[in-house]
Amino acid sequence: MLKKDWKLVIACIAFFSILYISHISFPSIWRTNSKKSPSIEVQDAAREFSDAEPNKFSQTVWQSSHLSQMPFPEPISCNRSHPVYDTCTINGPTLLDPRISTFFTLGPSSPTIPPIIEKIRPYPRKIDNSTMAQIEEITISSGPSSPHCEVYHNAPAIVFSVGGHDGKLFHEFDDGFVPLFVTVNSMMITDQEFVLVILDANDVWVNRYAKLLASFSKYPIIYLESDRSTHCFTWATIGLVWHGSLSIDPNLLPISKTLSHFQALLGTTYNGQHHPSVAAARNKSSGPRIVLLGRGSSEGSMISNQAQLKEAAQNIGFDMVVFEPTPSTSLHAAYEVLNSSHAMIGVHGAEFTHLLFLRPGSVVVQVVPSNTERTAGVFEKPARDLGLQYMEYRMGVEENLGVKNQTIEEKDRDDELKPISLKEETIQLDLVKFGRYLKRAYRKAKRFMAKDNVTQKSGL
Repeated sequence: MLKKDWKLVIACIAFFSILYISHISFPSIWRTNSKKSPSIEVQDAAREFSDAEPNKFSQTVWQSSHLSQMPFPEPISCNRSHPVYDTCTINGPTLLDPRISTFFTLGPSSPTIPPIIEKIRPYPRKIDNSTMAQIEEITISSGPSSPHCEVYHNAPAIVFSVGGHDGKLFHEFDDGFVPLFVTVNSMMITDQEFVLVILDANDVWVNRYAKLLASFSKYPIIYLESDRSTHCFTWATIGLVWHGSLSIDPNLLPISKTLSHFQALLGTTYNGQHHPSVAAARNKSSGPRIVLLGRGSSEGSMISNQAQLKEAAQNIGFDMVVFEPTPSTSLHAAYEVLNSSHAMIGVHGAEFTHLLFLRPGSVVVQVVPSNTERTAGVFEKPARDLGLQYMEYRMGVEENLGVKNQTIEEKDRDDELKPISLKEETIQLDLVKFGRYLKRAYRKAKRFMAKDNVTQKSGL
């Protein structure tokens, strides 16, 4: 009897020992499964992945390695609340078919649930119907069917159009590169770990901005119109976030960034601030160097007495350089001209966007024709945000020759967000009146030049 009792005790101890071990191990297994983490083999495969070997893995393995990264339960989320831009995000693995301009979600889908279909024109100027009509539309579908993936990217995609730029520098930065900088920093993507997918780009634009685009992303760019392969991404955002004309609001970003940070990116890209030729140009004359932005194309305002203006500036003590940029002018050349100067004069218009290339402390004088007063502020705020010494010269009606009888109220609301194109307009500055602005600009530029020389000598 005692022997049977002893065996019963041993059996009970063994039973409760097993139960105790199960209590520890099973919940830990459940917790691991609840995260839907990919297997160790799939994680290792994902780590070994590179864009240099785009077809190394099957779509199933690649897709499985990224399903656990989906930040939200909704496969597609769109924000259409802003008056100027829309954005859509695909919150998980996605496939792009450039042939039909469509993104497909690759997450789990149910045949009983109707697919989600969203359409978006990824350009931040949706209140301008004429511009938006030129922008290609992107379709996003959560439907169960999608083509086979041919190229795999172990990175997200940022998708936007450049079709509304029309070769104007202002729109190329205000609708393009500044919003791209904002969008990247809104998502806190680091180390250039994303792929740019660009719509509506022409060869001139691609060649002009190749270097700047490479400063944003380390991956080859996908141009939708010329790429016929299907691509897979870990997730995607379509459309750019716009904070205002040439503006970055640090309060709207998870990590505070300003327009000065964007300007620093330009400096890194074009190597202007520390380039030997820039330093040489900056120091070659005794007086401060001022750049007069001339009309480099058939559009914009032409100063009819430009030669007299240059002579007046030189008599005051300026070393004046006339710079007439065109759409074919390289950004590196433009950056060197502006970044080596101490001041800039320009008539209100798209080319005044070159103020982005000036160094903090530089003097900038905006000449405002009598029919553009309401849009002059487009450049005042970014100038001050960059630490420039902003001056504004408002012309009298007598200084405008051949001005069309058109006021801002007669134009679309969108014109409050952009400079007016001043076609076939000739300006004849009153050099007596404008001369007083030149003298003030000279004194400011002279002080900036003196500080700049001290900084260079100290090696800072």
